[in-house]
Amino acid sequence: MSYHISYMQNGIKVQTRLDGNLDDIRAKLRAEHKILLQVRKEFELFRPQVTVEAKVVFLENLGDQLAAGVPLSRSLENVLYSLGAGSPMQPVTENILATVRDGKPLSKAMETYEQIFGRSAIAMVYASENSGRLGQTLGSAAQYIQNMAEIIATMRKQLAYPLISLVAGLSSMTFYGKFVLPRLLNSPLLKNNSGDGSLASIMTVLKIASTVIPWLSLSILGTATALFLAYRQSPERVERLLIRIPWLDAVLSQRAYFVAFSTMAKLTSVGVPLDTSINIVWHSTHLHSVKSEFAAAYNALKQEGVSFARKLHSLTAVERSMLEMALSMDRQVANFERVAQRFHTMYLRKMSKVGPVIYTIAMVLGFCMVALMISAILIPNLQMMNNLQNGPR
Repeated sequence: MSYHISYMQNGIKVQTRLDGNLDDIRAKLRAEHKILLQVRKEFELFRPQVTVEAKVVFLENLGDQLAAGVPLSRSLENVLYSLGAGSPMQPVTENILATVRDGKPLSKAMETYEQIFGRSAIAMVYASENSGRLGQTLGSAAQYIQNMAEIIATMRKQLAYPLISLVAGLSSMTFYGKFVLPRLLNSPLLKNNSGDGSLASIMTVLKIASTVIPWLSLSILGTATALFLAYRQSPERVERLLIRIPWLDAVLSQRAYFVAFSTMAKLTSVGVPLDTSINIVWHSTHLHSVKSEFAAAYNALKQEGVSFARKLHSLTAVERSMLEMALSMDRQVANFERVAQRFHTMYLRKMSKVGPVIYTIAMVLGFCMVALMISAILIPNLQMMNNLQNGPR
């Protein structure tokens, strides 16, 4: 997350923009004896985003050079020179290079850009800095970021296609109710036969529909858009609202647990301690229910000395037993991956059941639109034909 910061230093007011966690930013300013004056969150919707591809290329280029024996500062310089003009990674690389030149480790330099790299990748870098495997670990971090992005994108597509169908149906209903139906109601054919009692009732229903349908459709689309924008700015708050719906709670929890255990498997594989891995998941997940469970798991492991799996109440006995058997590091990595795969499978199964439901809703909307159109065109024609056959009364 990015923030516009105002602070006092040596009697001078300074304004700047900092990336990272707000609590960490406050602590950093206090440690540097700076007096915080104002904090304002930056609206990031239209700000150029660092793509997954850009992050992966950065880590791969840096890791390949370090593995080949190129010093860290020179490697960062080469990465900086290879970036195109206007790349979102250019200021990031410049600041990381400046921090490394000041004698600080790479992991410390990357902490400022936790929103870009994520705690998991930074922890992997920190764990490998003193082991001589930094180049290899940067490559692993790049692969982890890319794999997770691809899997999450696949999981989102399970819901995207049905939602597109639903939005298309609502948009069609809005267009029909706002523009098409009023013209049909004002057509001479309907006005000439408006004295008929049955036709007058139908016209009343159609007039109500022409008013209600656009407002209802626009309300749904507007609410969905507002939730999307709010999620971009504050994912945790929106997810706290969404988990009140039982079905959404299950879906979001399964996705969050998949990400959590995939992250723990990758962190453990590069030597990050178990308690640190749990702590990273605790602070990086947005879903409140999963966050609270991993907080309890971390405290249980550090303070009570008991199995952290006992505090993950959303797990079944099957997943919990798998985690409790993960005693060695090799077994931990394998079992974390197995548990992550179980949640991935459960998520896909649940999402596969949602698609037909939303498709059905979209079809019903289309059927209603066709029915309204037929009623507005066919009925007055039938009434006119009946008058021609029977003659004027």
